Order: sequence, then C-alpha cells, then structure tokens
Amino acid sequence: MNEEAEIREYYLNRGYKFIENQKLLPQNDPTIFLINSTVALFKNQMNQGVSIEDTSLIQDCFRNNSDVNSLIPLYFKMFGHIGMKTSLHTILEDIISLFEKRFGMKKENLWCYVSSKDQDLIECWNKVGNPSTLVHMNEEKPEYATVWKYGDDYSLTGRGMTIVYRDVRQEKIRPKGISLGNVIVVKNEMTGMEYVETGFGYDRLLSFRHKNDVFQIPRNRRMIEKIEGLGISIEDAKVLSLLLKAVFKLLDEGICLGNKKDAYLLKTTMKKLILKLMDLEKHKKENISSMYERIYLSIQGQETFFKHSHHQLILAEVKRFIANLDTLEKSAVKLIRKNKSSCERKRLKQQIIESFGLTSEHAEKLLQIYF
Repeated sequence: MNEEAEIREYYLNRGYKFIENQKLLPQNDPTIFLINSTVALFKNQMNQGVSIEDTSLIQDCFRNNSDVNSLIPLYFKMFGHIGMKTSLHTILEDIISLFEKRFGMKKENLWCYVSSKDQDLIECWNKVGNPSTLVHMNEEKPEYATVWKYGDDYSLTGRGMTIVYRDVRQEKIRPKGISLGNVIVVKNEMTGMEYVETGFGYDRLLSFRHKNDVFQIPRNRRMIEKIEGLGISIEDAKVLSLLLKAVFKLLDEGICLGNKKDAYLLKTTMKKLILKLMDLEKHKKENISSMYERIYLSIQGQETFFKHSHHQLILAEVKRFIANLDTLEKSAVKLIRKNKSSCERKRLKQQIIESFGLTSEHAEKLLQIYF
C-alpha cells in the first residue's frame, strides 16, 4: 500500500469521507485560474452555507506565482481537511496522531503559532497539542499569517494557526523550524456558519522520512539524478524538475495553448522552462531544442503524465520560441539604441525583460554590446 492509500485508510477508519483527487480546473470559481489549495474545492459550498461532513483529501494544486528559482514548486500536492467548526478538536487531534504515526514526527516538536485574539484556537491547541509549544504572535509583526481571504466574490473570512516542526537538533540549520501548514476557521459572514479547513504540503510531510529534504523523496531524487547525468548541476536539475512537472501536468489536464486564462498559465510556464534552458546553454539557440530532447529522454516514465504526446507539443513550442528569438533580439537592440542616452541602464534592462521576455542574463549580454 502506498503513502496516499495509507492516509486514505487512516481517515476512512476514523469516519471521515475521503475525496479522490480532482481536476486542476476549478468549477465556477472566478477568483482562481487553477485549484491552488484543498479548500478551493469547497468554497462554493461554504459560501452557500451548506453543512459539510468531516472530509479528508490529497489534492493536486498549482500556484503560478511560485518562485521555482527558490525551489518553490508550481505544481504540488496538498493534504487537507474540511468540516464544520464543531469538529476542530477532532480534526486537529487526528492530524497530530497522523504526523506521529505516519511521518515519524514527535508531538513535543510540533509548535502552534496563533494570534492571541483567537482564544478558541488557543484553547484547542492547549487541549489537543502541547501547551508549552504554543506561541502567541505579535499582531503588528506576526511570524506567520493569522487571517485569510477567499476572493471578493465570496463572503468568507478565515483566521487560524500555523503548525511548525521545530527540532532542537536542527536549530542551526533551520532556526525557525519547518512550516507544515495551517488549521483555519472559516466564517461565512452572511450566514454566520463556521467551518474548519486545513492545508499541508504533501511532499513536505513525506520529506520527514528523507532528511527533511523534498528532493530526497525517491521519486524526486530519481528524476534529479537523471537530469544531473546529463552534466547539469544539481541546483539547475532541481529547478528543471519543478518546471517540467508543471508543464507536463498542465498539458495532462487538457490545457492547450490559446487565449483562455488557463492557457495563459501554460504559456508562461513553458516560457519559464525555455528561458531556463537558454540560460543553461548560454543562449546558444542551436543547442536548446536538442538539450530539451535529451532531458525528456532521460526522465520519460518518471511520472505518469510525462507522455510522449505532451513532449511533442513542448518541443514544438521550444522550436517556435527559438525561431522568434532573432526578432525579439532585434527589437531589444532597437530599444537600447533609442533610449541609452536618456534611460538608466538598470531601468532599460527591466524594460527589455518585461517587453521581450528575455532572461536577465540575455538582456545583460545585449546591454554589454549595445549600451
């Protein structure tokens, strides 16, 4: 039995409903492009004041504003719960128990960061968690979020706690510990009904069996090693793995290049991948598509959504981008020559990046020649 099946069994045995993974495209939610959290699947129900039974899920998510260069994934899985506020104690208790039994965490290392105003959350942690690991956050400069919003189209507000794992043996490496996720009380301001929702990065939880490094999880490590085998540094291999998973996943969801909002995400994510390949090849245009093909051949089969048909679409987009690159460079050079006497170098570089989609390094190279 794999990890997800074990978690599913754990919650079914405790009387929860367990929802299977849903598509990334949201249903009737104008506030998001793609599902970006576990609660996104339930916002309409909460907004309508519908009672929700205790539910657990592991859901595919996508956040297009993630910084992959800081190794924050665009595509990821999130583990979470939804229920009524009356289930808050039970849900938190079951989370702590799961963390101990399934992921090998010690209860005394689980810390709760919460606003001193949220007395019901404080009371809950003191009863279910460890009172000595409760941190009352300063309202003016909180270490973690204390309130949540769910979009202008929803009459929902959230307040909650952040659960952090702090191990004294790792304080030199991670003095602030590892943020695992949140337990949030969501209120429908129209009906007064209150819900509880939780969200935890699934790979972050799995990493506790792998030195707290998500890239050491076997399926992640195998992919990175394959890319490294092509002579690419481990840091670049990590970034490439995140970008490749994101692009292939969007294609596997049936998202196509075009004018729709979800197509925009696909296009911008593909562009990030191509620009990363350009950086690795030092902007040698003739090498970029062949490098991508070598990478794909090394990783095919690592994920079920790494399909050959998706690969062909990505390769075509890489070649199209390269074909347009000469035109983009000429336009950038024209901009430099026109504005170099009246515009400071830093500002001009930013204009090139934003207007023509070139990388910082590429823009710098052109400025060195023509500024």
